[in-house]
Amino acid sequence: MSYAFASQPSVSLFNSVPFAQTSRTLAMAAVHIQAHSIKDLIRLQIESLAFVQSRCEQDVKLIDELVTSEKYHNTFGVYAEFCRDAASAYANETRQPMKKRRLPAN
Repeated sequence: MSYAFASQPSVSLFNSVPFAQTSRTLAMAAVHIQAHSIKDLIRLQIESLAFVQSRCEQDVKLIDELVTSEKYHNTFGVYAEFCRDAASAYANETRQPMKKRRLPAN
């Protein structure tokens, strides 16, 4: 003996129960909030990684300047200037709000 179940679309189910539409709307709102939160977190990671990349490029530039410096007594001045610029860059980065950049299209 087999039973045949008639499949009902979920739309008719939501329309037949009074609180179901409200629950569906609430669930969709929760999904949208989570999606926007994740999108903002990814943007924040992009900004953070872009800053780290620029700092790493500055580190490479420092090493190049130290290597090309022919006088060793100039090393302290080059390093002191680098530290001053790095501290200023970190302070400026933490002070400014998250930039609204467009994500690269792939």
